Amino acid sequence: MTGIDVSKRYLDVHAGDEIRRYKNEREGWTKLAEETQGPYVIEATGIYHIPAAKFLWQQGDVVYVVSPLQVRRYAQALMTRNKTDALDAYVIVEYAKAAGDKLRPWTPLDADLGAIRVLVSYARGVIKQSTANRNRLHAIRFAYPERAEAIAETVAILRKTGNRFYREALKVAYENPTIAQWIDNMTNVTGIGERVALTVVAYGGNLTRFEHAKAFAAYTGLTPMLAQSGEKERRARISRMGPGALRQAFYIAARVAVMKDERYRNYYRKKREEGKAHLVAMTAISRKLAVVAWKKAVGRP
Repeated sequence: MTGIDVSKRYLDVHAGDEIRRYKNEREGWTKLAEETQGPYVIEATGIYHIPAAKFLWQQGDVVYVVSPLQVRRYAQALMTRNKTDALDAYVIVEYAKAAGDKLRPWTPLDADLGAIRVLVSYARGVIKQSTANRNRLHAIRFAYPERAEAIAETVAILRKTGNRFYREALKVAYENPTIAQWIDNMTNVTGIGERVALTVVAYGGNLTRFEHAKAFAAYTGLTPMLAQSGEKERRARISRMGPGALRQAFYIAARVAVMKDERYRNYYRKKREEGKAHLVAMTAISRKLAVVAWKKAVGRP
């Protein structure tokens, strides 16, 4: 088993008892494939791990892509004090060995899912910039009114650009019959509109790879972790192990569901009456919506 720690420029590789470094480009991937053996365990690093993982997969090797958070927690369990790229590659291998059959082989997102993720990610980033600049406008209008108009124009341009990329992502989705069906099914769930459904597809990937709804809910990071000490057992905070964009999308859906659907509104009130904080109650509804959305999307009862 070969562990790979990824950065923008390099791949630090733990193979056998050796640590090697390769360039994170085609020449480096080719050399890596020639000099090492799979299966390969690669730590997800933004999007920089994807080309190398895809190349190795195309060579017929088994590839596992693991969460940086899970690897980091495993390193903490080992009481690893130092952090270097070479050490990270070693810890990745040890984590994979410990995980065993829980790991699932990685396959590339098909072209349409990959395009949707890029477009949605960019749209989210642009709209976030728009919102940040809009929040500054009040102070600017007060202190420098002569400059406010130009900034307001920039805010409008950014929001329009973000909306355009969402429309592009939706166009790609509806040109693919399977993805289009997922989105149509999810938008029949209270609180879930096209943008939330697009975000689920973008960050959830191939939804059929999950064995059941609980597995998808766990992937979102909305499921609580179990904390046990002696005879005491309690549910701790949510794991936050999946993409943050997914949790945010389902939280937005939960807010809409509470406003529009009496069932969710009553569930929210019940949780509050039990003494749960507002955020805890909303997170519980977000988790429920994640389960329902996945079942609807893939047609499971």
